[in-house]
Amino acid sequence: RYVPAHPIAGSERHGPGAARADLFRGALAIVCPQPENSVGSVTRIRQLWAAMGARVVELDAARHDRVFAEVSHWPHAVVFAMCAAIANGAYADDALRFAGAGLRDSSRIGGSSPQLWADILLDNREPVLACAQAFESELAALLKALRDGDRAALSACFEPGSRWRQALR
Repeated sequence: RYVPAHPIAGSERHGPGAARADLFRGALAIVCPQPENSVGSVTRIRQLWAAMGARVVELDAARHDRVFAEVSHWPHAVVFAMCAAIANGAYADDALRFAGAGLRDSSRIGGSSPQLWADILLDNREPVLACAQAFESELAALLKALRDGDRAALSACFEPGSRWRQALR
């Protein structure tokens, strides 16, 4: 009777103090029906999420794991690493003092629960590792362009990401 499902909602805050009555209103809720699930069980879980105001979408479990490795799991890992690099650096205190909206925006999810995200990354290890390899390739090209002082190559590294981000709603 268990039907895997989860909302695409929340924030970097966790625990009872982060609770909000309207958290799921307008949010996506992903339902991943399994072959052993009855139509009734899937219908009930869809109705549960809809009753909380969520927009319900069904997704094959394997596709879910690949997609969420890209749009959630690996990005969390990257932000945790970026924040750790700043926190462990020689200018950590100055970074806290002088950081602006750009760093706050790009690092927001770095305030999430490390224990929760360790479990999520390990549970979805193979798709996350595939994302890490793609990221490693992009980062290597960016670093090469930066080391070479090659503005055109550096800009070319940024273009696909910039176009994709502009298309993101």
